[in-house]
Amino acid sequence: MKKMVVLLSLMTVASVALADNSNSETTLKLPANSVACYGTVAGMCDFQRAPITHEQLVSNIAGEPSIVTSIHYFVDRDDKIILEYTTVEMDYIKRMSNYIGVRALGIGGYFGLGDDKNEYLTQQQSIVSKECPKKNGCQILIEYIDSLRD
Repeated sequence: MKKMVVLLSLMTVASVALADNSNSETTLKLPANSVACYGTVAGMCDFQRAPITHEQLVSNIAGEPSIVTSIHYFVDRDDKIILEYTTVEMDYIKRMSNYIGVRALGIGGYFGLGDDKNEYLTQQQSIVSKECPKKNGCQILIEYIDSLRD
């Protein structure tokens, strides 16, 4: 149960950063996994004087493959677009933990089939270790699956 709380905390708690533009009255309170996008072409940002896609920008910033989760547009700011993102690994962990957790509780809770639940969790652990987007990653998800065996 403790590991499940840690996993949920990691997925829901984000540090907060303030974005301020001295030319405007607008102050934004954004998650730390946000980045400003400057550019004139839709869907593209200027990065080191070259246009790149939103996904390329957030992947460069995060240092690993990432996806854009939200786009905020502001007309009165120089950085008209703020991109929120998450890493591909964290997105996978979030989706799979929800899917596996609900299924495991259903198997064990409604039917009381402990052996089927353990077999299901072993199968899911194997799938996660093979399909995790980051090599040798998703360790927190594997630990979460172990915690569901209790």
